[in-house]
Amino acid sequence: MEPRTTGETPRVESGQEALDAENLIRGRRTRKAHPPEMEVGELNIVPYLDIVTNLVMFLLQASATAVALGEIATKLPATGGGPTGDTTPPPPDQKPPLRLTIVIGEKGYTVAGAEAVLQGAGGGTAEGPTLGKVNNEYDFIGLTKLLVNVKKAFPKETQAFVVPEDQVTYGSIVSTMDAMRENGPDLLFPDVMFAGF
Repeated sequence: MEPRTTGETPRVESGQEALDAENLIRGRRTRKAHPPEMEVGELNIVPYLDIVTNLVMFLLQASATAVALGEIATKLPATGGGPTGDTTPPPPDQKPPLRLTIVIGEKGYTVAGAEAVLQGAGGGTAEGPTLGKVNNEYDFIGLTKLLVNVKKAFPKETQAFVVPEDQVTYGSIVSTMDAMRENGPDLLFPDVMFAGF
């Protein structure tokens, strides 16, 4: 007997279809490959918080170290006749150090040295300034002339201290320092330093 034909063309099964048909006949269930589904849930931010905390701690430590590196170690000068102060007088042929100090005050300049405060040109009182203001402005030219006379008495001295009071403007401090440093081409007291009360 010949196989019966129905007029349909025989279908060729693929390898997967044949495997599925065989498993269906034998009663096995087939596993279909499903694409991995995205898990929906909360974002775990603990690792990010750990990183941020460590970064903040690092930056705080780095800034503290930078501040410590920017400090300048200084010593205060010894005062008076205590055990650490130098009480030996200078040799007779040598003058004591000048320690020139210019106080920029509300009424003018007060010029002082290690020994005493210079009195004003008009023989003013000890409380008044050595060099008063002219037309409510500091007398920079007068200060330079006064310091030329001081330089003649102390030719080797190069240091001077500036002590501005609170209300003195920045421009007045800079102009005073310029007046203290030089008189034209001649240097007066080029090593100007700030001091305070």
